[in-house]
Amino acid sequence: MQIQVFNADYAKQLVHRVKTILLWDISLTIVVILLLIEAIIYPRRASRWITSIDWTSITVIAGLVIGSSLLESSGALHSMMFSLQSRIGPKYIYPVIIMSSGLLASIVLNDAAVFVSVPAALSVSSRDKHDQAKVLVLVLAAINIGSALTPFGNPQDVIITHYYNLHLLGYLAFTIPIYLPILLLIALYSMRIRPLQVNPASLKVSKPIAVLGSVLIVTAIISSLTRRPIILVPLIVLSIIMARDSISAKDLSIIPLLIGIFAIITTIDYTPHIYNNYSITYIEGYTLSLIISNVPATIALLGAPWKPLHLAVNLAGTMHPYSSLANLIGLRLAGQKWSTYMRKNVIPAMLLLCYGFIVVCLLL
Repeated sequence: MQIQVFNADYAKQLVHRVKTILLWDISLTIVVILLLIEAIIYPRRASRWITSIDWTSITVIAGLVIGSSLLESSGALHSMMFSLQSRIGPKYIYPVIIMSSGLLASIVLNDAAVFVSVPAALSVSSRDKHDQAKVLVLVLAAINIGSALTPFGNPQDVIITHYYNLHLLGYLAFTIPIYLPILLLIALYSMRIRPLQVNPASLKVSKPIAVLGSVLIVTAIISSLTRRPIILVPLIVLSIIMARDSISAKDLSIIPLLIGIFAIITTIDYTPHIYNNYSITYIEGYTLSLIISNVPATIALLGAPWKPLHLAVNLAGTMHPYSSLANLIGLRLAGQKWSTYMRKNVIPAMLLLCYGFIVVCLLL
């Protein structure tokens, strides 16, 4: 795979890609339609789109999207995973990926962990869509649960920690006994899935593309932690110019989709009633997360008891793609249909819902 140089035909190719994405991507088309409707009905809200969107986060996500796409297309990710599998054995490859995904999500934001963990897990899965959906459900659940372990694993926990002025030890004393057992159970269950077995020596790897993708991912993660994507922006531009043929159009469609979702969510005017009751807070937080996603639900319910709120918004993030941004990104990276994913996910998500309610009852 050779690095391509920018040429004059790129503009035509870009227009063709946009048309293809809009026709193929129903979610993006719906978001565009909703934005147009909001602009017509509420023009004042539309005027706040540019200023209300977190462009630093969008830039970081763009770097992660392009970096993971380059790393996957280079063949390096497949080679690394199959090499690891040959060393530890096929039975243990998924438990290692699951635990690594959860721990990675607890250190960096869960959205960043998705771009590394989902392609890694799918690279050793069978090519059957149902098997891939099962792997995707487990990896995304591990990422969402793992990110809840620390105060900086996902946006909603950062918000909760800052608003309630929580100390690290007090936070960990609550989260580790609740979430770590779930992560371990997911890892143990993943031993039932048989991975694809391939000789790593038979795989071709494009080193320039792999290096470019790796640098982009590392830079994006650093930019996410420092909130300063100064170096990331020129790297993204350079990657698009030099290696555009190695970047998946379906992966790129994540960027405008997230911009549209951010624009819609940040202009929603909704203030729920705050109850000082654990059970009601859990139910309200879970329900609201399913409707408007867990981060906006967290912001809307600030002031309620933090423990049931924490459980609600984090466990609700495992229910369906739009309840957590990490799920949506993972689903897009995997190219999975909603119907297939939801069929595999409904039982685990319901079990986690019940588990959370039992924990809330014990906290009373």
